[in-house]
Parts: sequence; C-alpha cells; structure tokens
Amino acid sequence: MLKRLTAFFVSFTLFISLFPPMGAKAEVPDAEIKLGDYIVLGRYNNKPIIWRCVDIDENGPLMLSDKVLTYRAFDAPGENDTYSDGRVQPEISYPLIYLFMVPIIYMDYIHVKVPIRAIAGSNVWESSDIRSWLNSTAPEGSVEWLDNTPPDKQKYINADMRYRQALIECSPEAVTDDMGLFYGRLNAPEYYNFYDQDEEKGFLADGNFTELERSFIKTVTQKCLVDETDGPYLAVGGSGDMIYRMGEYYEYQDSPSKLRGALKMYDTAYYHYVEDKVFLLDVEQVDRMRLNSEVLGEKYWKSTSFLLRTPCCVEYYHDYLPHYDEAHYVMSFSTSSSYDFGMSRASSVLSPIRPAFYLDTSLAKVISGSGSYEDPYILTDKLLKTTVTVIDYKTGEPVAGATVSRGTDNSVTDDEGKATIQTVDFGEYTISVSKEGYTDYEGTINVSAEENEETVYLKKGIAINSVTVTLPDGGVRDLLTDSGFIVDNEDEQEYTITAKVDWNNKEGKKGTVALVGAKSKKRIPFDENGKLTKKLGKEFEKGEKVYVEATSEETGESDEEMLYAELEEIADKLRKGAQEYKLPTLQGPKIDDDIPILGGMGFKFDLKKLSESVNVSIKDRKVIIKIGKGKTLEDHKKLPKMLNWDPKSFKGVSLLGSKKADLEIFGKFEIPIDILKKESEFSGTVGLALGGNRNKEMDGFAPIADIQGQFAVGVVPVVLKLKIGAGFEAEGGVSATKWNFSDAKPSFSITPQGTIRVSAGVGAAKVANACVYGQGDLQIQINIISKEPAQNILKPELTLSLGAEVEAGPFQYEKRLYSTKFPKENQLNQLVNLQSIGSEEFKLIGRDYLKNSTANSESQEQSISLMSETELPARYAATVEENAFPNTYSKPLVIGDEVYLLYQQDDQNRRVADGLKLVYVKQSGTEFDKETAAAIEDDGTMDGNFDAASSGEHAFVIWEDSKTVFGVDDIDFDEYAASTEISVSKFNPATGEWGETVTLTNNNIADHSLVIAVRDDKAVAAWISNSESDILGIRGTNNIHYAFYQNGEWGTVHSINNVGMVTSIDVGWHYEEAYLCFDKDRDGDINTADKAVFIKNLSEDGEIEQMTSDSNSRSGQLVHLYGYEGLKLAYINAEDNIEVTGYITSPAVNRMTIETQEVEGYGIKAIDGKTNSMTGGYSALMWLETSEEGGYNQLCGAYFYGADVMEEGKKISLLGIGGDNGFNIKNFNAVIDNNGRVYVSYLEDPIPQIVNSETGRVTRGARKLKVYSYAPHDWLNTELKILQDSITWDEQAYARGEEIPFFFDVENIHEMTYNATGFYVRFYQGDRLIHEQDVQPEGIYHVFPHRQPVTVKAVLPPNLISGQQDIIIELDPILSEPVRSQPVTIGLPVLTIKEVYAENKRGAYYLNSEVQNVGGATAYNFVIEICEDQPDGNVIYSENVNSLEPLGKVNIRHRIDKGDIVFSGEVKKYYVRLRPRFESDLPMYFETVSMLGVINNPSTKPFEVVVTDGAFNEDGVFNTTICVQNNTQGDATKLLITALYDEDGRLVDIAFEDVSVLEGKSVFKTFEMNVGRKLDNYSQKAFLWDSMSDFKPAAAAFK
Repeated sequence: MLKRLTAFFVSFTLFISLFPPMGAKAEVPDAEIKLGDYIVLGRYNNKPIIWRCVDIDENGPLMLSDKVLTYRAFDAPGENDTYSDGRVQPEISYPLIYLFMVPIIYMDYIHVKVPIRAIAGSNVWESSDIRSWLNSTAPEGSVEWLDNTPPDKQKYINADMRYRQALIECSPEAVTDDMGLFYGRLNAPEYYNFYDQDEEKGFLADGNFTELERSFIKTVTQKCLVDETDGPYLAVGGSGDMIYRMGEYYEYQDSPSKLRGALKMYDTAYYHYVEDKVFLLDVEQVDRMRLNSEVLGEKYWKSTSFLLRTPCCVEYYHDYLPHYDEAHYVMSFSTSSSYDFGMSRASSVLSPIRPAFYLDTSLAKVISGSGSYEDPYILTDKLLKTTVTVIDYKTGEPVAGATVSRGTDNSVTDDEGKATIQTVDFGEYTISVSKEGYTDYEGTINVSAEENEETVYLKKGIAINSVTVTLPDGGVRDLLTDSGFIVDNEDEQEYTITAKVDWNNKEGKKGTVALVGAKSKKRIPFDENGKLTKKLGKEFEKGEKVYVEATSEETGESDEEMLYAELEEIADKLRKGAQEYKLPTLQGPKIDDDIPILGGMGFKFDLKKLSESVNVSIKDRKVIIKIGKGKTLEDHKKLPKMLNWDPKSFKGVSLLGSKKADLEIFGKFEIPIDILKKESEFSGTVGLALGGNRNKEMDGFAPIADIQGQFAVGVVPVVLKLKIGAGFEAEGGVSATKWNFSDAKPSFSITPQGTIRVSAGVGAAKVANACVYGQGDLQIQINIISKEPAQNILKPELTLSLGAEVEAGPFQYEKRLYSTKFPKENQLNQLVNLQSIGSEEFKLIGRDYLKNSTANSESQEQSISLMSETELPARYAATVEENAFPNTYSKPLVIGDEVYLLYQQDDQNRRVADGLKLVYVKQSGTEFDKETAAAIEDDGTMDGNFDAASSGEHAFVIWEDSKTVFGVDDIDFDEYAASTEISVSKFNPATGEWGETVTLTNNNIADHSLVIAVRDDKAVAAWISNSESDILGIRGTNNIHYAFYQNGEWGTVHSINNVGMVTSIDVGWHYEEAYLCFDKDRDGDINTADKAVFIKNLSEDGEIEQMTSDSNSRSGQLVHLYGYEGLKLAYINAEDNIEVTGYITSPAVNRMTIETQEVEGYGIKAIDGKTNSMTGGYSALMWLETSEEGGYNQLCGAYFYGADVMEEGKKISLLGIGGDNGFNIKNFNAVIDNNGRVYVSYLEDPIPQIVNSETGRVTRGARKLKVYSYAPHDWLNTELKILQDSITWDEQAYARGEEIPFFFDVENIHEMTYNATGFYVRFYQGDRLIHEQDVQPEGIYHVFPHRQPVTVKAVLPPNLISGQQDIIIELDPILSEPVRSQPVTIGLPVLTIKEVYAENKRGAYYLNSEVQNVGGATAYNFVIEICEDQPDGNVIYSENVNSLEPLGKVNIRHRIDKGDIVFSGEVKKYYVRLRPRFESDLPMYFETVSMLGVINNPSTKPFEVVVTDGAFNEDGVFNTTICVQNNTQGDATKLLITALYDEDGRLVDIAFEDVSVLEGKSVFKTFEMNVGRKLDNYSQKAFLWDSMSDFKPAAAAFK
C-alpha cells in the first residue's frame, strides 16, 4: 500500500492556524522533537489527536495524548481470564464488603465472598482489554481480546447479577450507597460508548491512523509491574506487591511527596517485560513527567485525571486480607481529590484514557508547524502532489511562466502550463496564480489522492473571480460552477449574492458590478462590498438566464460571467396539484344482514384529498414537496413522538360506517427538476399512520366505528355496543408526469389490523344485572394501484364472539350468544332469545370466584389535599373487599356525622346457600375495614338485596331475608324465592348497632326490588312481588306492597295489585306525605318502546297518575333538590336524556333537562343528602354511560345548586375505574354527607374475556368492592393532572441555546370546572427548581373543564441546563395542590441531513452534504453513506462518525469522476443516508434518514446560447454580445452564427465565428454587423453548430 499522511483538525478555528502557508521542500529533515513539543498524529472520534513530548529516554520521545480521549474500563469481568499466552489467570474469592470498601465494623459479613476477577476484572496489563484495544488495528467487531473476555455488555450484566446475589447474603446495614451496581453506575452520557466497546474498531485501525502514521509509532519493550497474585506466573524479578500506602499521603500533603510515596516500592515489586506500540503510562513515567515540570509547566503533569497501567493494592486492606485486593486494582492519577494517586477497579469503573507511545524519529519528518499547541508539528515521510494546469480563459492555451503559490510555497508553470504544489493532508487548500498581463487568481484546490490535478483559468484585464449565493438556510453555492441553484418565481425568500472582482490596477480603483437578466435586460447593482440581497424569484422572468457584469470606471473595460442559476415557475402548480390530489374511494363488501348487530355495515376506504398541508420548495436542482411533516415512513419511525407531533398532519378517514378516524398523513417528493421540465415520470412517497402511541384508548388502535344494537334480557333492554379500532403504518408511492397530478398513479398496500371491544353492562335496579361480553379481531387488505376504483382491492376479514350473563341476587345465568366470521365460512349461531329465561336456568353462584385473579387495578392517581392530616383528602378510593362476592350489593349511609357502609359479605364459615350476610362497617379515616364489619342480623340465613336510608340520626335498612337455613352448597331459584321475606331494622344511635329485626311479609313467592325512604323518625318501605316468583316480571302477576313506620312501629302492609309489568320503583317524602313512583311497560311487551313513569300518594292512598307523556320514559326517581322539602321526579325520557319535573304537585313548572349519552340499564339514582326536615342539604343524580374513551361504562353525575338550578352532567373521576383500565362499574350507590362530600360504593367488575372462541371458554378477574369519596363543591381542592404522553418541546431550540417552548395537556379530574385567574409552571431538574413562569390568562380565567384536556404552553429560558437532562414539569394552580409530570428526557441526539448538492468541476463532480446534530445531546457511532440511484442502492462511499456534539456538523465532499457516471435518463441520482453504526441500547434519532442529490445529464442540454446584448449605433452598425455555455464533460470548439431580420422577417445580415469554450465554462462573443441603416423593428437569432460543413445544431437556437 502506498504510504501517505493524513493530518487531522482539532477544530475548525484551530485548523486555520494548524496548516499555515508552506512550500514544497526538496528534502525533508528528520524530526527534531524536543521536550514539551506538540505533534498531530491520527484521529479519534473524528477529531485529530494532539500529543506532547513529556520525556525523552533511550526509547526516544515519549508522547502522551494531551487530552483524555475516551473513558474505558481497564478490563472486563469474566470467567477464566487468560494471560496473553493462553494460560488461565488465577481466581480469588474476595470478601464482598472489601470489594466495595465497606467499613471494618461489618467484619461479621466477611464470609460473603465473590470471585473477584469474574466480577471486577483483572489488573494484568499484558492481557488487559485496554491494551488489546490500544494496540489493535482490527476493524469493527474484530479486535482480538488477549484475555479472551471481550468487554461486551452481557459480561457486565452477568457480573452485576453475581454481585446482587452476593448482596442478598449480607445484612441490609452493610449495603451502603457506595456499593452501587456495576451496570447502573455506568449509565452516564460521557460513557455512551461503553456498551459498544467490543464492537469498536481498534485504536490503531484505519480511519484512526494511516499505515504511514502507524509506522511513526515505535514498538518498545518496557518494564511492567504485576501484583502478588500473578507474580509466580509472570514475574521475571521483584519480590512483592506495589502497596498503596495511604498513611504516607496523610503525612505528606504536597504532590511530589505523594508521588514519591507511590514509588516507594516500585523497585522491589514484581515485574516482567511487555512489548507495546501504544500503552498507558506507569507511575514511574508519571514521576519523570513531573521532573520535567520546568519545561512542561509546573502544573502540566497533574492537569488531568487518567488511568495508569500499574497494579496496586491498599495497605488499609492488605493488612487485614493479604492477597485479596491485589487482583483487580490499577493505579489512577486524579486531580479531583486530595490524593493524587488512587485506585481504579479494572472493570467496574470507566476511567479516563490518555494513551502514550514512543515516536520513531528515524522515520517521522517534520513538514510544518512550530511545535506549539496552537501550531503543532505535522509529520510525514512523503508529500501529496497536486499538478496545477494554468490555461488562458479566452484561448484555451496553456500559460507558461505563471507563479502558483500556496502560502510561501511557490512554483512556476512550464511550457505546458503545469506547476506542482505539495501538501501534507487531504482536503481543500487555497492557492493563488499570477502572471504579468493577467488578472490574479485566488481559489481552492481539492487534494483527495496522492497525485491530483487541478485546472486554473486566467483572464486578461479585469476578472470576476467568484460569484456565490447564500441560501436562506445558510448554505453557500458557487454560481460559476453548476451546483444546481434554482429559484422559483413564487419564492418570497431573500438571497444574498457576493461577487469578487479583481480590477487589475495598482491604484486600487474599482468599478461597478451588476446582476443582469439576459432577456429582460434588468440590472441590479451590487453594493460597494460586492453584495446584493434580493428576492430573486420576483426579480427575473421564468427561464431567464442571468449573468454578472463588472465594468471598470477607469477604462470602461468589462468582464461577464454567465451564472449557473435558473428561474422557474413550477412550485405553485405542484403545490395545488398535490393539495387537490386524492386517492380513490374504495367500497368494500357489506356484512350479511343476518349477522346480528353488524348486519348491513359496509367497509370502505374514503380519504378524499391527501392533505391541505403541502409545502413546495426548490433547492439544489430538485423540487421538494412536503406533505404534512414532509417525512418518509422511515423518518417517521425514527423520530420520537414528542419531537414529531404535528396536528396539521391529520385527516379523517372512514373504514367502517360513517365514523372518521384520525389518520396521520405525511410524505416527501424529491423530484429532479430536469425530470419535471421534460415531463418525465416523477414519484414520491406518502406515509399513512393510524393509531400508535398517542391512541391509548384502544391499546394503540384508533377507533374507526361505534356500533350499537338492542335486544332484551328479560325486562331489561340491552344496548350492545361494539367499539372497533384499527391501526397501521404504511407507505405508498404516487407517480405522475403532470405537474397538477392529473395523471397521478397510486401504489399502496395497506393492511389495517384491529380489535373489537364489546360493552353492554346493564342492570334493572335491584332485580338483576345483565352483562354482554365478547371480543373480536379485524384485518383488512387494501391495495390501491389505480385511480379507477374497480381496479383496486378492499378485502376485510372480521371475527366476533359474544356471550351474556345475568345475575339475580345470589343466582347467575350464563350463555354463549354467537360466534361469527365475515365473510362467513360457517353457519353462524343466531342470537339466543334471552327473554325466555326461566327460573330453572339460574344457578347459585358458588365460590369459584375465589379463584379469580386479584391483579392490582389501582390507578396511579394519588389522593391529594391541602388539608391537615386529620382531614380527609379531596378525593380518595378505599378498597373494602379485594375479591368480593360477584353480585355484592352495597350502599353508603350517613347517620348523624358518621359514614357507614352496608354490603353483602360472603361468610365462608357458612355453606354456600347460606353464605351471604348483610353487614355494616363504620368509616375510620379513609378506610372501611372489613375486619370490623358486623352483621345486621347474624341468624345463619342468607341475606339478599337491600336498601337503606337515613334522616339525621334516624336510619333504616330493609332486605330480602331468608327464613331457612339450607345447610347445603346448592339450591335452585324457586327454593330461594319461597324462603325469602322482607325484613327491616332501625339503627340505634345510642349503641351504634342495629335494632330488632321486623319481618313484614310471610309468603312463598319472590319479593324483590325493595326501597325505603326516611323523614325524621318516619319511614316508608315498598317492594314488588310476583305470583310466579319471576323476578324479571314477565310471567305471573306483579304487585306492589308498602308499609309505614310511625310512632315507633311498623304498620300494616298495603298492596297495589296487578299493576302490570313494573320494572322499577322508588319512594320519597313530599313534606309530610309519602309518594311512590314506578316504571311500567304499558302494553306488557318489552319489545315495544312504550314505558311510562307513574306516581301515587301513599299517605292519602291517592290515585295512580302517569307523570310522563312521551313515547318511552323509564327509571323514575324521587329526589329533593338541595335540601328543599318538596319532592321532584327525575326520569329518562324518550330521547335518552334525563328530565327533572317541577314539584310533583305542579310538575310542569321549572322543568330541567340533562343531556346524556346512552344511559345504561341501571337507570338513574337520586342521591339525597338531606339530613332532616329542619335543615338543608345537598342532592344529585347519578347514572352510568358507556365511556367514549375505553368502551367501558363510566359513572356520571349532576349536582343541584338550588331548587331549580342544576349543573350539566359530567363524568366522575373514579380512581382506577373504566376507560383504559378495563373495568365496569356495577351495583353502585351513593350518599352525600352533611358537608356535601359524596361517597360512592360500587363493584369494580372486570369484563369477562373469551379465551377460546371455539369452545366459548371465559375467564375474568376478581370483583373488588370499593368506596370512592370526593368533595364536588370543594373548588379549593381542584385536582389537575399533566398528561404525560402529551408533553412535547422544541429539541432544536434547546440545542441552539434558545428558549425552549414546552406544550402539554392538563386534565381536570376534579368533579367541577376550575377557573384559574393564573397559575405557575415550574421546571425542576431532580429536586432543583430551575425556572418558574407565571402564566396569565388571555381573558379573565384559565378554564379547565372537567375531563377535557387543555393545552398549556410554557417556555424554559436558555442556558439554564445543558446536555441530557431529566426535566420535571410542575403546574401550580395556586389555590390547590401543585401537580407534577413524570421526568422527560431533554437533550437527545437528533441527526438530520441539511443539504445534498453536486458541483460540476473540470473532470469530476463533487457531491457535497452536510449532516448536523440538531439535538441537545451528543450522537455516537453512526454512518454516513452515499448510495446510487435509490436510498438503499449500491453504497459508493461510507464514513463512520464516532461522535457528533450538539449543533456539530459533518461535511462530506465526495469526488465522482465524470467517466464513472452512467446516465440512464435526464439525471443521475445519489442519496446520502444515515444509519446507526451498530445496534445499541443508546437512543439515536433521525429527523431525516436520507436525502437526494442530483447530477443532471449534460447530454440533455450540452450547450446553451443566450443573446445578452444587441443595439444599433447611429451609423447603422448592430453590436451584439452572445454567450455560449458549455455543459459537456470536455472542452469544445463550435461555430457560432447570428442572423438579423427586419420587421418583415427578411434576412438583413449574418455573422459567424468559431468559439472555443472550456468544460463547464462560458464565453461572451461580440459581433459587429454593418447593416448600413438603423432598424427600429428587428429580430435576431443565434445558432450554435458543430461546424460549417455538417450544419448539425449543437444547441437550441436562441430567438
């Protein structure tokens, strides 16, 4: 391999001084490196390495890396480490407490031992991982690890696990913070390369060092110490350990004394000899560096911390445990403590690495530099050669005798116009060329090989040396070279053009410079500094060529340069075309009508227009169309959502039914403009994403359909709801030739997959609960290949299984309804008729429920409060039973100032048929402890459903009370019905217990649906009976019974016989009179919607009155409003809204309506907080709706603020219930205490899951009995929540050091709207407050509605933090408790490709690209590639980048010889793309994964002819100037012809001349045409032919 030098740059600013002007030298002297000199040799992490000579001994100059290069462990942990000759190193079991320096007081734990080298690595230098790496030239993943234990991540994890296991055996007090885990200790930004150390190429590998540079590093044999463990195996001398004498460091505080202490045993320690090229210093070499402080600087030897190769052990431990600690420690030099020398564990600490080597001065030669840090020596043994050929710009002839200079290095051209420039390194260099009679030239040459060629053109007279344009994004393009600069007429951006002119006079006189339109003749002057800034797209016409003209004020002499700049009018047409383009609508098959619920539904794909958000720009010879975020699907996937969220990218799409789902649309077209201008086919990609991380409601699926249908379960109308969700990420193509996309052809293959969520949790007051459950899957194949719908495919496949269960008291009925597949393959099972359920089909609920999973379902929302510790939190949830009886009924009750919970408890000391027992428990703090629960009546019989009510200290309970002790585990429903009677009991406030039980019935039929109401010391109770014990009320005769409690006793039971099909009842007190209300199906047919609500005055035995007049009303409830004595009626009307009448004596007055969604079968509950007839109170209505978010039910409520004032209905924020948690609410009841606090008791009921759709096997979790309490009117304790997934910020602003806007959604989970006059947003770094912002409302208030997220913007000022940080956001509503987010990590590595463009140089194109890290953290280990033709095409160039700091840039410039390019159309495409270098756990994000670069085919327009000037003088002579531009790959001579015509089109004169045009250049040719007269109207044409003999056009004629 040819030797060459690669010298590297420390930084951009340093490199200007690193390579000063220099000349080629005939002979290069040997390097004379002196103590203290600096050199540059090699690079690491894409940066040059500066070395300093810190000592000179028999091996020559000792060169030490001036800075820490990386952090690495000395050696990896591992089993059976070997020496470099393959022998296994000895292993020692080591006391755990000493491994982590646990104080001696824990000597009791000395028995807990671990294998030291297996966990902490070895300190043997000759086989260490650090030596293996430093001396390796191997590529990535191929370093030979001398001890056979590569430093891969898994070894550290294994060591960590062994350490953890050992900790288990220690006492907890022996485990201190100093004993942090190996793995966790390494998780810091500066150690990002750590996990990939086994994959990293060797330190001396290509890319870090050239073969030449490696030859300058001398191979030396040095003394290396070994510890006592390895002495018998390795030592060739010495007799003991290198012991670290801590006591001496306390005695001697100055650094030299400490160093001498560290050296005290150096000469007697075990040692052997090791041969190295690169090594770590040992302690003796550090001492020699200290002795050279007079030259190096007093503080240089201790300026940074770094690792040594010297093993050591500590006297402090050595005296207690000889040999134990000497197997894994090496010495390190530290500037961060009072001890200059410390210990580093071989594997568990990543230490700073400063490599060293001896310079071979017999080979290395100084080529430049002064040896200072600012100007270090550059070494070489051979210079790179560049031959510069100087040519006359006009004639194309070589220029002899021209002086070519690079700095002080001068060379004169020979007769062929050639001169040689010698350089040290590859890259660009500035040269100058001068010759008498010519204008001086200054420009750059590119050195990319050992021998290079460049061509320079000299002009006579004045000369325009360069013209550049600065783009709006900061990029710079050379307009004298074809680099693809194009401006659209719609472009509103300003561009700055800079022209450099050599006026070629000694007096320094200048002239004028102008930008001229060749067609319009419009002239725009440059300022005195040679600059102009204009909206170029608005200044010139489409297709107009522009040139720069410089004219001398002194002589009138001028120079012109045609610019490689094009004016187009294309962006607006493309923008409108893309905005109007739409994909064809696909109509899929309809679901068969005989499939219940889903029958008749049709599938479709209806997107309409792709997007209104379309941006079109033109840059670097390509048109870029951005749809939405302007990304490819690959870009979309590789940028995290918090940095990639754009609401404008979403459109509604229909897949099933009429519901539109939010579809994210994004896309990017990179179209070479030459393809557009030829109307050849262009194409781009469009990405479609449905669902994803932000669609939490359906596990990442977006809801695409909400379907419901109705059927009956007994008397209960069941509204079955199916929520169908789907998700996909797909990318398709769109190709066209027309700018308006009129002939666009789509190519999409989309495979949505989805789920079906079933919900229909319903009930019938206290009679029965019905639950329909199920599951389903959805798959759709969508192929769009044509704008004609018939040629496309939409093929759905849907499966659905359903089941139902009905629970009535302690009995249950369960049935599989049906399973179907669409398109159907089997005869489907028709929906079972649940109306015909007989009592014999109900089975006693056994105790199999005890086997159900009790997995934690608690919400992460925490109880909060601004109150004292003795007061209740603003809201909390208490779990009473973790695995409650499946149909447990419960009710909270306020008696006096105390809150009680009454519920059914399964007494497992009884047999199953007698197990249910009605108990009560008093609240203590926030808990209702079931262990303190007591029975209302513990008579050994089953207690069924119940109701309870109170008024002040007067409280009553009524329940279904079995009169039989069955003593068995199974009975049928008829047995149970015949045994139940209605019993009541009154609470005794003096004893805190319930009084004597009074039984109100004595019969053998089912009594059910019992209710009770209390007013002071009076009560009224009512219930329903059925002659055939049909609790669903379909068969037999239904009767209503009621009784009064007055004057301390219960009166006679009254009956209302044969009332018809009654589904629910309620009672209440209107002042001193008791009223009954009930629902009734008027025609006795539950399949018809004709229910009505009736009332009866029980005290007066009044007539039954119908209170509703619409077609179907139900769920009548009697309620007092806000403590008023008058009674009102609430019910659900035919529109499924809640209607509240006026007082029942005048119901039409002051009626109110609450709009709801579909109210579930439980109906509404009136919650009356009135304490007694003499005081006021609170009241509310509650009901269940199906949650839109999750498909489960949700508790809702509305509160009364006066007799005629009610707030709108709202969802209530039960902790851990509904929505995403997958639970329904069942058997709820509520009460309001004297202070307005609400208590809701309920069963948390997991939805059954069909495990096997073929067999119908079902599983479910445990039901939990809970009480939720909150203060709805306590606005001071408003509870807000920051939605973690909504937090986004501007990462690029953080990287740029600007203020950082944060956006996040705040949800009010309190039970009322919160109006804030202002609030604070605080940013924390851990517990440290870094910024506080006072956020004021735009109006009077910040309004936070209940459960409606509100977006908040806050700004973090710049420069408060740096690097990668975890930030916590706190929102403080001032009057209530602040809320915090979880930490978000700001400071992320985000890579993007800023630009890709090609420059047309003589003999070659140069593809240029800039890659930037626009994030706030360093990006490690990525690859920049150039691919041909496609983003994943053949790789023609690759560059590994080890690290790129925030805002750092990597510029690549790749030469492509023109002869190597094969054009297959108008352009040649090259893609610059980014990828991770290897798999890693460390995050790396890509804003742009690939970007197109374009080289236009010169054969499509080899030459261009433009008339730039033409005019008659007074003598009738026509003077004209014509520009010929050569776009080919070689110099050319052509025949230029111009013809002049009069107004009638007759030829007046013709002129022609051969013109020579250099490759990539243009010439301006002037003709004088003597017409003899001045023509007022004329036309001119210009032609370019190959020659006069063949008349073959070389370019299009200019007219």
